[in-house]
Amino acid sequence: MSAETSKRNNGLLARDCRVKGKTLWACGGRDRGGLVLAPRLARSAAPLVLWILAVGCVFRMPTPENFVRVKQSIWTPSVFHALTPQEDKLLVRHFSSSEKQTLKFWAETLRNNFVEERGYTLREEGEFRTDAGLTGHRFLFEITLSDVPYCYELVVFVTRTWRRQHIYTAEFLCQKKNFDPNRPAVEKALKQFRPLRGR
Repeated sequence: MSAETSKRNNGLLARDCRVKGKTLWACGGRDRGGLVLAPRLARSAAPLVLWILAVGCVFRMPTPENFVRVKQSIWTPSVFHALTPQEDKLLVRHFSSSEKQTLKFWAETLRNNFVEERGYTLREEGEFRTDAGLTGHRFLFEITLSDVPYCYELVVFVTRTWRRQHIYTAEFLCQKKNFDPNRPAVEKALKQFRPLRGR
């Protein structure tokens, strides 16, 4: 290879590095699994990760005794999913709406959905209050599936921010025989439920 050709190739390589330096991936960074990560990107990504963590966290609640949390991450932050060894389930979900309605509205919506549309039998309902003073509405439904009776306890909370309304539902589904043994632990956890969006 001639000196002139070598000089030309080195010039192309330097220019290629300068071009790549203006993109997400740059020459001269540290290799991470075959990709060269620009230090500038690493610095700019940190606030994004913190923002995702802050925005994604919409409620807090401890895992009840005898339950194991099996699904929750920053990518699905609005779902709390816990199980017992008998596969009794506790779920907490978060929804938001620009249409602001009352707790009574959402309670009536859930009651109609479970009883009229899904065939559950309503056994109990009434007010539910957390230790921090947040008021919700509690339902206890029953249904028989494949000759096995189940209980479905549901508590709904509603909070508001200046632009949106936030609806939280806590759902405890189990075989009827397991409801009484697990109910105290579930209630204790729900009493410590704390929404992080709205009041």
